[in-house]
Amino acid sequence: MSLTPEKIEACFREMGIAFESDGKDFVHTTKGNFAPFLHCVVTPDEDGSGATFMTILPNEIDADHRSIVCELLNLVHGQSLWNVRFHLNEEGRVFSVGKHTLWGKPFNSVQFGDIFFSQLVTTDRLFPCLAAVTEGATTAESAFERFFEKTPLSG
Repeated sequence: MSLTPEKIEACFREMGIAFESDGKDFVHTTKGNFAPFLHCVVTPDEDGSGATFMTILPNEIDADHRSIVCELLNLVHGQSLWNVRFHLNEEGRVFSVGKHTLWGKPFNSVQFGDIFFSQLVTTDRLFPCLAAVTEGATTAESAFERFFEKTPLSG
């Protein structure tokens, strides 16, 4: 009952997802509906109990906008997204982290795929919100409303 790199590889292949791997980490790069691209890295836990998903957005947030981005991230976290947490690192990169845990059960490729796609979609939805606050066009609260938009923004 463990999640191995071989199981992750088989799951990606079953889903028809292109990826690169060094045998441990699996990297998928895709164009989002909102973001120009997303990089998702899946790393199995050393003990086989699950995997960590990290999805990185393309833009670097300049120092002048980091406090408003933190406000925005707090608003998003208030939605109690069960499998995704957003972070802003010291270099100004925004990324999400999610976790797939087996909880002692057999590996379920459908659940793995659900978590993978949910993280990609949720991270992609943050992109127009970040654009709004970093362009100075709005407050964190107003930008947060873009998180729920149904269609991509034009432009």
